[in-house]
Amino acid sequence: MCMYIQLDRDRDDLIPTPELREAVEHSAYSFGLTSEQAAELLYDVDANGDRYVDFMEFSRLVRSLFTISRDGCWETAFQKWTLQF
Repeated sequence: MCMYIQLDRDRDDLIPTPELREAVEHSAYSFGLTSEQAAELLYDVDANGDRYVDFMEFSRLVRSLFTISRDGCWETAFQKWTLQF
């Protein structure tokens, strides 16, 4: 939830898809992801196509991240992400 709040800079409960894409691509290594895995995560993150990611869409992204993170380092990565943003 903390990451979502940090990325929702204008507090409208939506994250612009390009901003989320940039944050995930920037942090992929911290999450133990290859650039291909990050691209896969982001492929259909905006399920309704409105160019924004709501909390439900973000939650699906996070669940997918837990599934594909190669070495279980996601907890440390979340802490790093929180410090970066």
